Amino acid sequence: MYYQVEDTNLRIAGSMHLVPRDHPNLPGWVEEAFNWAEELTFETDIRNILPFLQRTDGSTLRDSLPPNLAHALFELVPKADIARWETFKLGIAVTALVSLLTPMVEGVEPQMLQRATKHHRELSFLETQCEHGRLFEAVPEAEYLALMSVVLNDRAHAKKQFVELYEAWIGSRIENVEAVMMRAPLRRSPVVYQKMLLDRNRDWMPALLRKAQSSRRTLVAVGAGHLSGQGGILDLLKEAGCSVTPILPAAA
Repeated sequence: MYYQVEDTNLRIAGSMHLVPRDHPNLPGWVEEAFNWAEELTFETDIRNILPFLQRTDGSTLRDSLPPNLAHALFELVPKADIARWETFKLGIAVTALVSLLTPMVEGVEPQMLQRATKHHRELSFLETQCEHGRLFEAVPEAEYLALMSVVLNDRAHAKKQFVELYEAWIGSRIENVEAVMMRAPLRRSPVVYQKMLLDRNRDWMPALLRKAQSSRRTLVAVGAGHLSGQGGILDLLKEAGCSVTPILPAAA
C-alpha cells in the first residue's frame, strides 16, 4: 500500500506497526520507499514513548476494570509484564490487547525508524509524543471497556481478524483492508473510530499538504487503516485536489 501524490515529491505508505511473528515478511515496497525518501514522516516518535502512555495519577489499570475484565485480561499478560501493564492508560491497554493474543514482531515504522536513525536520515512526525498520549484520554472509559469486552469474549475472532488484516495489507489491496476494518471491533464504537482515525486524519492534512509543496522526497508512513475509506487519507488528499496513484509492486 504505497502511493504517489502526483506532481509532488510526496509518497504515502499504509503500514502495519506490528506483524505476525510467523509471517514477519514486509512487502517489497518498504525497502524501495526507504531508499527513495530523503525525509521519513511517521505518526509519532515511538522512541522512549512509554512515559506518555502511562498513568500519572497513581492509579492502576486494574482500578479501571470491572473484576471480570481484569481477570480475563491479566491472565493473558505474562508475569514479567504485569507491572508495566498496570501503568497503562485504558486506551493503550485496549490498543495493545491483540498483541497478547498472537505473537508479533516489529513492523514497518519500528524497522524504518531504526534504520533512519542509524543512517542519519531526516525524520519528522505528525504528532508529538504528548499529543499521542493524550489521544487515549479523549474517549470515555465506557467505550474502551465495551471494546475490551468484545475482544476478550471472542479472542479467536480477534486473532483471526488481525491475520486477515495482515494478509490484506501484504497483498496491497486497499479494498480488502477496508473490508477487514469494517468488521473490526474498532468500528463498533463510532466514538473511538472518530477520535482515533477520522479526526487524526483531518488533523494531519495541513502537514501533508505542506509536504506536498516541498522539494524534498518525503515518505509519510501511517497505519494502513488511516488510508482507506471515506475520511481516509487518500480520500482527503483527493478532496484537497491531489491526484494519488498506487505504485505497483512491479514498478517498485
